[in-house]
Amino acid sequence: MNNKLRILIIDDNPLDRSLIIRLLKHEFPGIETIQILGEESFNRALNDGDFNLVITDYKLSWSDGLKVLHSVKDHFPDTPVVMFTDSGNDEIAIESIKAGLDDYIVKSQEHFVRLSSAIMRILNRAEQDDKFEESTILYQKLFERVPIGLYRTAKDGKILDANPALLKMLGYPDKKSLLSINAKDTYVNA
Repeated sequence: MNNKLRILIIDDNPLDRSLIIRLLKHEFPGIETIQILGEESFNRALNDGDFNLVITDYKLSWSDGLKVLHSVKDHFPDTPVVMFTDSGNDEIAIESIKAGLDDYIVKSQEHFVRLSSAIMRILNRAEQDDKFEESTILYQKLFERVPIGLYRTAKDGKILDANPALLKMLGYPDKKSLLSINAKDTYVNA
């Protein structure tokens, strides 16, 4: 996937698509929007996978927003999906959110401005998640490679993790055997 922000716009109404695109291009200069007009173009977009976010209506002539959500999440679980609709209801909203929908916005003049702020919030959260995942990977590499014995315990003394240097220092054959003891049992009472 390239680094450019690419958003799928799935809506049967050309006026709504146009309004969404105009709003997005105003708020996110350089954005690329891909208009999905039917099942064939949706399947092609899913196969390409070259998009960062999906905005879908609920009621579509060829499907519905919940099916779109499930298809996107089945292929790309971390890709955000926003349902922007005037044909849904509370039950659909709740079911969609339980299925992984990132936001549900009702199409109306007063809520239209919420679309760009929702997308900004979702993109910021995705960026934070990426940074957290990156720092977790870096931490794990450091923990595993440092030549000093390190371990982590719960309050009750149960060993949660240990690095290879500690296993070697203490003479344990593998991590599983070390994790089976309680660290409190190894402390010396002074």
